[in-house]
Amino acid sequence: MLSSRQIDIIQFLYNQDKYITINQIAEEIRVSSKTIRNDLEAVKEYCQTNQRGCVVAKPNAGIKLQMTAEEWERLCRQLEEDTINKETIPDIRYTIIQLLLKRRWIDFLALERQLYAGRSAIEKVFPEVKQWFLSHNILCEKKRGHGIEITYTEFHWRIAMWQFYWECKRHVSGVSQTGLKETEASEDEIMTGFLDGFELQGVKQAINLLELEFGLVFSYEAHLQIIFLLSIGIIQTRRKNKVEMPLLEPCKVDSGYDIRLSEKLAEDLETYYQIIVSPEERAFILFAVSISDIQKFSGKEAKHHYKEENATLYSFASKLVNLMGEIINIDLKSYSFFSESLLIQLRSTIQRLKYRITLNHPLLKQVKKKYPNIFAAVYAVGVFFDKELGLEINENEMCCLALHLGGALERNISVLTACVVCNYGIGASQLLRERIERNISDLRILEVFSIRDIRKIKNFQCDFIISTLPLEDSNGGKEVVVVEHFLPAYDVRVI
Repeated sequence: MLSSRQIDIIQFLYNQDKYITINQIAEEIRVSSKTIRNDLEAVKEYCQTNQRGCVVAKPNAGIKLQMTAEEWERLCRQLEEDTINKETIPDIRYTIIQLLLKRRWIDFLALERQLYAGRSAIEKVFPEVKQWFLSHNILCEKKRGHGIEITYTEFHWRIAMWQFYWECKRHVSGVSQTGLKETEASEDEIMTGFLDGFELQGVKQAINLLELEFGLVFSYEAHLQIIFLLSIGIIQTRRKNKVEMPLLEPCKVDSGYDIRLSEKLAEDLETYYQIIVSPEERAFILFAVSISDIQKFSGKEAKHHYKEENATLYSFASKLVNLMGEIINIDLKSYSFFSESLLIQLRSTIQRLKYRITLNHPLLKQVKKKYPNIFAAVYAVGVFFDKELGLEINENEMCCLALHLGGALERNISVLTACVVCNYGIGASQLLRERIERNISDLRILEVFSIRDIRKIKNFQCDFIISTLPLEDSNGGKEVVVVEHFLPAYDVRVI
């Protein structure tokens, strides 16, 4: 992995159309010639390892980076991913956080034994550990003669447990990055292990029955999220640990829709696990349901019922569509799919804002960099959320809306057929869909699947599959093109 200075050297070399001396590079980067020589060795090795062009030296002339435009495009993408991964390299921070979440406090001697690390190493990362807990509304302190201790409410502890699990899953274990070959069973094993052996089957069964009865499908991340939160609620109920939900002001777009969903779940969980779900736990189940993104509805009737029960939300969504259209000077009302998908997205977005729950969006940095104008348009509607609902929208929720808006702007009519498989939520999926259809005029995307839909993909009727991750043996004999989420130019050429 390259340092930021080494990346600057690559960028500087690429912009030169002739050989350039080490002294000239050193002057530009503002370091010594010796440092540049050392960095160039790392740059050469990186380019060679990743097959991204090469650095050549010519006597009495200097250094030059030989690289095609396509290689440069791929290299930029690789460097961007390396930067993201570098920020989340697993280290002893994760172990300390997990130990504190599970035990509440731990002394330094036990930490040193557990981590095989000295006191100085622990002290070095403590500010980052403290900041992590603070961002999740948990106080983390060093106590003299006692070690490290966290203070929290039951509600915030549960949310922190989920967000730590998801962060580790995405950045540490790499589970979500290795493709569909990881079965549903392996996903269960990972979560069961994290929850100290809790049996997930009853929770999964209750959610599946809910989706069938109400004709809805939760997104991939939301499906895992609701399984985790319901499971931890049952674990804590058995331990007689009561949850006290935050007191919230009513919001004018609230409806009885999520209440009906949560009551159904509570009844099924009581039956399966032979427990009594208290009013406090029912409120927590309502919270878990309301913040979980719905990916789609399985039929027109289910969609119609959703619109009927969320009439006020529908009115708010319509105003938001008009406002966005005015900002970007496009009539978005004619984009029916955009309006409908936005209506679904706003349900969970508003609930997260109400509870002040921030779920870090994995594509936030990339959206801000690649679609600055779209993000700026969404940023401008933040005042509307405050004025209409009294809620302050954060950048992560803006990212979701920007992906929806980007997808609407990419939309076009096509003729050939394919399906898209994406391992992020509906916003990212739709943006990818619209970019494909806009850049490839003779292609029409029939359906967008999440990795939860693995069984449906095999029998789906389309010409081929476009996926953001390998499908292994789940393609039903169709050709699969693996692409990146933002569909760079070289992926368009591959398709």
